[in-house]
Amino acid sequence: MNEQLLKFKDNIRHQWRGLSRNQQLMVVGIILFILVSITMLIFWASQPEYTTIYTNLSPSEAGEIVAEIESQGIPVDISSDGSSVRVPSAEASRLKVELAHAGIPRSGNINYSTFSENMGLGMTDQQFDVVHRGAVENQIRYLIEEIDGIEKAQVMITMPTERVFVSDDQEAASASVVLTTRPNLNLNQTQIQGLYHLISRSVPNLPVENIVIMDHNWRAYELNAGSDSQSTIETHQTQRQIRRDIERDIQRELHTLLGTVMGMDKVVVSVFANVDFSQEQREESLVEPVDPDTNEGIAISIERIQETFAGEGGEPGGIPGTGSTDIAGYQGANQGQDSEYERMEERINREVNRIHRQIESSPYTIEDLTIHVGVEPPVPDDPDSLTPDTITDIQTMLSSVVSTYLSTPPEEAPEEWIQDKITVLAQDLHGRTDVTEDTSGISPAWLYLIGAIAVFAIGGTVFTLVKRNKSSNAEDEPPLNARPLTQPAVDDYDFEKDNEETARRKRIERLAKNKPEEFAKLLRTWLSDDER
Repeated sequence: MNEQLLKFKDNIRHQWRGLSRNQQLMVVGIILFILVSITMLIFWASQPEYTTIYTNLSPSEAGEIVAEIESQGIPVDISSDGSSVRVPSAEASRLKVELAHAGIPRSGNINYSTFSENMGLGMTDQQFDVVHRGAVENQIRYLIEEIDGIEKAQVMITMPTERVFVSDDQEAASASVVLTTRPNLNLNQTQIQGLYHLISRSVPNLPVENIVIMDHNWRAYELNAGSDSQSTIETHQTQRQIRRDIERDIQRELHTLLGTVMGMDKVVVSVFANVDFSQEQREESLVEPVDPDTNEGIAISIERIQETFAGEGGEPGGIPGTGSTDIAGYQGANQGQDSEYERMEERINREVNRIHRQIESSPYTIEDLTIHVGVEPPVPDDPDSLTPDTITDIQTMLSSVVSTYLSTPPEEAPEEWIQDKITVLAQDLHGRTDVTEDTSGISPAWLYLIGAIAVFAIGGTVFTLVKRNKSSNAEDEPPLNARPLTQPAVDDYDFEKDNEETARRKRIERLAKNKPEEFAKLLRTWLSDDER
């Protein structure tokens, strides 16, 4: 064993002396680099992985938490601003549970659990009001901090004092809120309105006018600041987008229809729409006859009265109840002549249709629609090659499209009015417009770059697999001592066998030089074979 070590040492010394000065320095540098890398890797791996367990802490809360954790002998890492505490990941869950059980951090916040802890017969009304107001403030703070983008909130509520005497004038509460938001956060009017309503609904008798909200940069969030202008801009953008969608849809459908007949690259369609976005809500109470022909309703009750009189004396007449012996309300009789009297009266009660309507108009209606179509003739240089029959057919088709899309076409001369909204032009199309939807395609440069990366990736994968296959084949190749050594034939001289013997001799010499133990085993194997 010692002889082998000495041989190995002499071999290394011989190889070291055979290296040049630069090669020796390179070997020493590589060894030092490997040692330093291993040392740094071991040091880095031995460091515990930290996890954040508390954020947005005040200095007092952070100090209380750090003191409690360090008392248990656990390392603690604090952020640069002192608002976050990090501990090793293996201890994070246990520490959070233990600190919560111990009530740490004791920040002095009051919540509804304070009532169950401090309720007693000795609590005065003023103490109860203070605890209740603090609980309400902290509950509102918890709700606001749950909103995305708001990191911290401070709430102060002023409750009205109760009066001894009952009065109709009831004082209102007020609230002040300071927000610490995420950098570059801009709350829109809808979010601000939601904050105001959240605070207003959480406190009794707290109108939104008595609420003040500002952030840590002294920027106030007014409830109605810029709401009208913002809503106007959003409404304009929405209406403009709707109009563009209508024009694009009609343009795409007409281009597909005409392009199928004339050719996709021989038709250009342009559509302009006038959209009315005014909405109407009205209520109607109508009375209509049941029978529109006779303009009468259904008779539900009929009363007929018929009176006749014949004899001496005049017919009933005169002013009712004016005679000395007359009864008030009855007509008197004219005396001194014969007369006849006949009176007929008919009373009919009819039922009619009573219609009650609540009408709400659609969000928008198309009031006007103009369509321009350019068609390339079969002979581009000859506009007359497009026959008038073809132009008439296109105009008829466009007229039906316009009349279909319009909500209420004009009643007077609708055909002439619709024809004025249509233009068909026979002209050589020098610049054609693609009316299909724009797609965010990939530029050719990006395609080439992606293709090159894919080729390099595939080439690297193939090279790695081939190299791994060669290394596996080299490992599977049996050692020299397991290969049968055949004696070459001496009859004929063969250069190929000579080269094989030379390569085998070099392999044996390299084995004896680098691995003397395996070479010794190989010699013992040969000797035992010779003895047999």
